[in-house]
Amino acid sequence: MRSERIDDEWNDDPSDEDEGPDGDDDFDYEEFVENEFGGGHTRTAYSPLIKITALVLLFLFVVLAFFQLGI
Repeated sequence: MRSERIDDEWNDDPSDEDEGPDGDDDFDYEEFVENEFGGGHTRTAYSPLIKITALVLLFLFVVLAFFQLGI
């Protein structure tokens, strides 16, 4: 009796192969990515500050290298 119940629970239905783990066969990947990770339209507030700091440090490095070489 018990084995019949288990066989019924694990019945392999070929029409279920295209369905996801929850039985949802119309899974939209783009919608999933949008919901999980956002649209990607927002930027961090620190991005301009980091760029300016990197440019200033690069400029100082080049200027100090020229002074070190005596050019």
